[in-house]
Amino acid sequence: MAVLEAPKLPATSVGDGPATDGVLALLNSLQNCTSRADAYRRSLQCIASYLNSPFALLFVETATTNFSEQVSAGDEATRAWKRHCDGMLLAARHAGVSRARLFQSSGVKQTFAVLSAPMPDETGSLVGSLALVISCDSSGVAEARLSELTSLIRAAAVFGVPKAATVSKTNPGTGAASASADKSTATTPSSTAALSKLGGFESLHEFAFSMVNDLKGKIGADQVSMGIVRGHAATILCTSGFDNLYPRSPGSQIIQQAMSECLDAGEVVCYQKEGQWAKETANTGHHLHRRWHETSGGAAVASIPLMNAGQCVAVLSIRRPVEKPFEMSQLQKVASVVSAYAPALKLLEHANRSVFRHAVESFTKSLTRVFPRGSIRRPVMLGLTVAALGGFLLRDTDYIVNVPCEIAPARELQLAAPFEGVIAESCVQPGERVHAGQLLLRMETESLEIEYEAAQTQLEIARLELAQHATVGNLAETALADSRIQVAENTLATIHHQLEQADVKAPSDGYVIAGELDRRVGEAVPMGEPLLQFAAADEWVVELHVPEHSASYLNVRMQGEFAVNARPEEACSFSLEQMEVTAGNVNGQNVFIAKGRIDGNVSPWLRSGMQGTAKVNAGQKPTWWVWFHRSLDTIRLQVWKW
Repeated sequence: MAVLEAPKLPATSVGDGPATDGVLALLNSLQNCTSRADAYRRSLQCIASYLNSPFALLFVETATTNFSEQVSAGDEATRAWKRHCDGMLLAARHAGVSRARLFQSSGVKQTFAVLSAPMPDETGSLVGSLALVISCDSSGVAEARLSELTSLIRAAAVFGVPKAATVSKTNPGTGAASASADKSTATTPSSTAALSKLGGFESLHEFAFSMVNDLKGKIGADQVSMGIVRGHAATILCTSGFDNLYPRSPGSQIIQQAMSECLDAGEVVCYQKEGQWAKETANTGHHLHRRWHETSGGAAVASIPLMNAGQCVAVLSIRRPVEKPFEMSQLQKVASVVSAYAPALKLLEHANRSVFRHAVESFTKSLTRVFPRGSIRRPVMLGLTVAALGGFLLRDTDYIVNVPCEIAPARELQLAAPFEGVIAESCVQPGERVHAGQLLLRMETESLEIEYEAAQTQLEIARLELAQHATVGNLAETALADSRIQVAENTLATIHHQLEQADVKAPSDGYVIAGELDRRVGEAVPMGEPLLQFAAADEWVVELHVPEHSASYLNVRMQGEFAVNARPEEACSFSLEQMEVTAGNVNGQNVFIAKGRIDGNVSPWLRSGMQGTAKVNAGQKPTWWVWFHRSLDTIRLQVWKW
């Protein structure tokens, strides 16, 4: 969306009020409201309906409550406008003025405006803000609607006071008596009510975050943190006002230490500055809370344990301003209220455990039942375990070196061009199994056959000349003719040999490893140029790629086993026959190549290039050395570098 931001609009007065039907609708909506939250909710729904808004958002924060509500035409409207309304809501709350922003939708050619205005209470103090979306054509329409919104919000603040509060204002004595009665009759929530309340939360962290924020507003605290007890220590779970908690930060560490101090004490712990003539002291003199008090600028700090059946399951840590110290009676009252949630907290924590944690806790409890504290069985079992572990670590065991391996042919041949000529035909493909004597390729022989016939003709002529010169007794010419006969016979023998070699055949049973000649048919090749790579069948070796840290422990005549990735269920034994002394690079790693001869009958499915894993028995070593020598070698190398 293209954003067109209108200038900041000043807050309008009530005199710029909306149409009469809007005020009447608001008055009718606010009749018989039972609480502040109910009044805020009704006002938001009425204003959103009157201004025909697809999405509206309200947030109110007071000393006693935090209230947030939204009205949406659907999920699409929420996704489209919530982010924009959140920003305008925050701006109106902190700036204290009404604002409007225009949004142009390129898809539907429609202009929308997001309006926001601060929310006052009946005394005029700002307690929150409201933001909503409307459809408008221009900034002038948006300004007029913003004026209506501001006046409606002010009207809602005046007429939205619940009847109970009005009675208290008009008759102070009655209100005080009512408040006193409410305070006297207030009771700690039952466990059933606590369980019912926790049923609305999906996780322990969600409930704890709601609880600390609610408690912060009710008791006027700067900060409230909750820690869950696991084992013999308290772990901080959440802190009011913080979405993300950093347990390793200094502030979190100090609060967590204070929680553990309260856990050890098993009672309410407090430290604060108190006047010399205070009627009663709430200080308990605990050192970690005193440290928390000093690092927080002298603020009043306290921790309350949440007890369940005599066991502390959670700890609340509270910080209040210097000018608002705690009273021990107040802390005891808070403790009595929040302790009702202890059983429910334990239940919610157990319900949200992972499978691994559940298994660990179940195993620990089983051990505790079998070997309870104070029982003679526990030290006896511990001694036997230590003895068994010591014997296991100190005894010798086989040191098995695991390294990557690859299958390679034991005998590899290069079949080259038998003479200079042209490739006439290719009869095999790479990877094909062939038998001894099978035709692999054929060279062009037409030119050789012509040369052979010419050489035969020269031989016949030379023989006739020899007979003629021998008859007349011409010795010189006879000798020359005889030499021509020898040359012609040698030429015939050479050409005949080349014709015999024109068909290149397999020297034995095996595989054609490389040499794709289909594309080279008709190509002239020189004598001796490699054409095919051939490996004899059932003659394989296993090549081990040994890393540097294991190379010094291997030598020839060691025994081992290997399994390839294609058939991991079939392991084959081998014996090391060769260990190269120079390292090479394989797949970017510096390794030493070792070759082993496969023992027994070679499996028929083995192929060159198959990869797998080889295990070599490098002899007996202490068990502790087998497990830890790599780490020890790394430490030694680092120490040597220093």
